[in-house]
Amino acid sequence: MPIQFNKLPEQNNSGAESRESQNVAQQLENLKRSHSQRYDLTKLEIWALVSTMDDFLPGFWSRFMVNRQVAFKEYLQQKKTRR
Repeated sequence: MPIQFNKLPEQNNSGAESRESQNVAQQLENLKRSHSQRYDLTKLEIWALVSTMDDFLPGFWSRFMVNRQVAFKEYLQQKKTRR
């Protein structure tokens, strides 16, 4: 029989290993889905907070972003001077 390099050797998995592997894969998928849902919920909460703040203080978000840019530039400058 000729040697075939394109194929991996077959593995004989017992039924228990196969079920355990499927269980782990399912748990990983559930964790990924949960993480994605939590991330989406966090984005929604932030949007609601920003929208509410903009209703109470018009221009809140734009001022926040300007302040954030200034603070970030100051942080980078401080980081450069420490080196």
